[in-house]
Amino acid sequence: MLVLVIIGFGLLIFFHEMGHFLAAKWAGIRTEVFAVGMGPVMVAWRQGIGFTIGSTRRAVEARAGKAPEELTDDELAAQGLGETEYSLRWLPVGGFVKMLGQDDTNPAAVSRDGRSFNVKPIATRMVVISAGVLMNLVVAAVLFVGCFAVGVRFEAPIVGDVTPGSPAAEATLLRGGDVVHGAGLKPGDLILTVDGEPVQTLVDLRIASAMSRPGVPMRVRVQREGTEEHLLFEVL
Repeated sequence: MLVLVIIGFGLLIFFHEMGHFLAAKWAGIRTEVFAVGMGPVMVAWRQGIGFTIGSTRRAVEARAGKAPEELTDDELAAQGLGETEYSLRWLPVGGFVKMLGQDDTNPAAVSRDGRSFNVKPIATRMVVISAGVLMNLVVAAVLFVGCFAVGVRFEAPIVGDVTPGSPAAEATLLRGGDVVHGAGLKPGDLILTVDGEPVQTLVDLRIASAMSRPGVPMRVRVQREGTEEHLLFEVL
C-alpha cells in the first residue's frame, strides 16, 4: 500500500511539474532541471549524456569544462548537450522545475539573459506559475472521463450482516394490509428504492440514510427471495 501511495503521489507531482515545464518551454524560458522528488539525485538523464547514477553534472563538466548552468545555449549546442537535466530524487516529498532567473532558495537571484524567467512579461510568468495546477485539473478531468467511459464498479446495495436491535433489524414490514413489527432487513435483501428514489449502489443507500430526517419514517422497498417487500424504518 505504501508503494502505491508513493507511486500515486509521484505521478501527481510529475504531471504538476510537467505543466510548469511545458509552459516554460512555450514561453522560451531556459529550463535547467526537471526533478521528481527532493534531495540528492538518484538517477538522471540529459541529452548528449544519457542516463547516469546521480547527477549528470560531473559528466557535463568533464566534457565541456564548465558546470551546466555556466554554459550558454551555443556552447550546449556545440557540445551536443541538452539544457535540461531530468532527475528522480531520493525523497518522494515534492518536485521542481528550475528555470534560469528563478531560484526559490534565493529570491533575489536575477538574470539578464533573454531566456530568463525574470525578464519575461508578468502575464507570461503568471501562465508558467499557474500551469502546474491547470495540468492537474486537466489530468483529473481526463481520468474521470476515462474511468466512467470504461466503467467503474460500485458495490451493489445488498444487505450483509444486520445488527440485532438496530433500526434495520427492527424495521416494520408492510405486506398488503398486514403489518409485521420487527421483521426488519434480512441478509441478502437487495435494496430497490428509498422513499421512492431508485438505489443502484451501496453509496446511494448510505447517502439516503445520511440525508434522512430524524422522526420521519423512511420507506424502503427490497427484493427478497424473488419477491418485493416494503419496509418502514423509524429514523432515530
